[in-house]
Amino acid sequence: MSHLGRHRDFCYASVVAALPAEVHWLFWETEPAALDTEVNRRDILARVLERGRLEDVAWAMRCYGEAEILEFFRHGHPAISKKTARFWQLYLNAQDETWPHPARSRANNSAPWID
Repeated sequence: MSHLGRHRDFCYASVVAALPAEVHWLFWETEPAALDTEVNRRDILARVLERGRLEDVAWAMRCYGEAEILEFFRHGHPAISKKTARFWQLYLNAQDETWPHPARSRANNSAPWID
């Protein structure tokens, strides 16, 4: 069996452009079928890595790979919390790197229990 055959929802953003149905629940405010894994990659990564379940994050890892996720964090995204960024910094063995901080509005969230 080929490598592709082992993962029914296998994804390379440059090959598969559709968002799998299993992660549609994360995109309640939009039409998930309209999202493109290549065009909307930064917003998809932000939502999945910040709010997704383990299986959602596993899909993102298969789809984008560690190198792309590392680049995503190096550029920052306003939807990413300090906790999430710190977790990925440790996971990706990038503790010695300085990553952008979340937007000021995120730091002053009215729900302080989130960060």
